[in-house]
Amino acid sequence: MLGGLMPASPFDLTKLCEASRTRLESCVDSVSHDLEVEGFSAVLRLHFVKLDMNGRPKVDDLAKCVADHIIEYSFSSLRRGAAKKPNEVSRLNREARELLRKKVGSGESGEMLIYMLLEAFLNAPQMVAKLDLKTNSAMEIHGSDGIHMKWNEEDAVLDVYFAESKLYQDVASAVRDAISSIEAFHEKGMESRELCLVTSHFKWADTTLRDQVLRYVDRQSECDDCRVNHACLVGFDWEGYEACRRNPQILVEEYRKAAPRLRDLLAKRLVDSQVSNLRFDVFFLPFPSVEEFREAFLEAVQ
Repeated sequence: MLGGLMPASPFDLTKLCEASRTRLESCVDSVSHDLEVEGFSAVLRLHFVKLDMNGRPKVDDLAKCVADHIIEYSFSSLRRGAAKKPNEVSRLNREARELLRKKVGSGESGEMLIYMLLEAFLNAPQMVAKLDLKTNSAMEIHGSDGIHMKWNEEDAVLDVYFAESKLYQDVASAVRDAISSIEAFHEKGMESRELCLVTSHFKWADTTLRDQVLRYVDRQSECDDCRVNHACLVGFDWEGYEACRRNPQILVEEYRKAAPRLRDLLAKRLVDSQVSNLRFDVFFLPFPSVEEFREAFLEAVQ
């Protein structure tokens, strides 16, 4: 770097983000902290469901917020661009909801929620609309719960985020299985397959931008390589909502007290893992009941 100047970004991906941060922030808040997972490249992101004016967690509002992004989440820009008239948009909405209903029990509520978190809070847009691909029986769409990307100005590198979502009653089980899924992801060689999906099913119609991105994604390219990150959503049941009813400040204080245990659960699991050298962004998000959120989401997409 010459003269202390940062290199210019080769492309702007933030303009592709479609998830509404304003709407998400009306339902989800965050807790500031200085916790670090010592010895690992892992960022802890502590979020919680906001309380309404009657002290009730805004679970239904969050479910509706996520469900209202179903078209953006499900389809490529070309597919959406073909819908011009109101009836065509309505049809697209119906088709997206049918896709999700066919996937009931597969964790789509969590997959859509981490899509929202990555776009709204990390400014890392979705690169492949995987849900639409899942309807093609000729394709095997496994791997991550989502593929997102972001240009890192500070390090001058293209960061690829492979998403992993776990909504469990027990937080320790959610952390354990999230890391286990990431281990399996690499053991099965899914990283290269997922990057191939970006090459063959790039979500956006801008061919110039696509070619610029693919130069970094292509391992054989002369361009600089991309950097792999794993973004994990760990949703879990937490009794703190009932204990702190009607008082958001106490809720934040209690969550902050609980945070070191969350950090330690993650650190312990990473120590024993085969992926401890990788980069992680971990979104911890407690619910009064994860099952309540799932049910509210399924009702919202009916």
